[in-house]
Amino acid sequence: MAEKREYRIYGCLEHDRAVIVFDIFEAPMGWLWGKLAVIKKYQNPQLSLLWADDLICCVSTEKPIKFSKNGKFLFFTMRSRKVKLNSLPYVVVNLDTNQFCFFRMADSIDYELEQVALTKFKLVYKHKRSLAKSRDGEIIDLDQLTWFEFQNAKSVQRKYIEHTNGE
Repeated sequence: MAEKREYRIYGCLEHDRAVIVFDIFEAPMGWLWGKLAVIKKYQNPQLSLLWADDLICCVSTEKPIKFSKNGKFLFFTMRSRKVKLNSLPYVVVNLDTNQFCFFRMADSIDYELEQVALTKFKLVYKHKRSLAKSRDGEIIDLDQLTWFEFQNAKSVQRKYIEHTNGE
């Protein structure tokens, strides 16, 4: 009999969007990870983006999926099942244009994001257990990041490795 896998839904009701994290599994050290899909229009659901390939997102933290106040941007922590990445970056998806970018973090699961302007977010250090240097209070300006066209989940992984040399 097949193992039953969990799913979770994170809604952005005021902007008629939701993220479904499915096929959730437990990784080493008890962290929960799953595949991700973005749905728009609750009354007549439409698949907007599907990240169900090798890239997975963390659902172990208190707020694993974050929408910007205007519902335009989606943030989550990324990991690859097949390629060893030396960090756990935040992925940012512009849900209006289907573009993505990322910013490197030694351990993004130790941080939450606080929106301070339309495209500016402050890193807030929540889980003070990381050995990496704290980036608490650092402002991430989305206008200063490199954006890429979303083709599929493999394109995200490929761009991350190209852009960061896999670090």
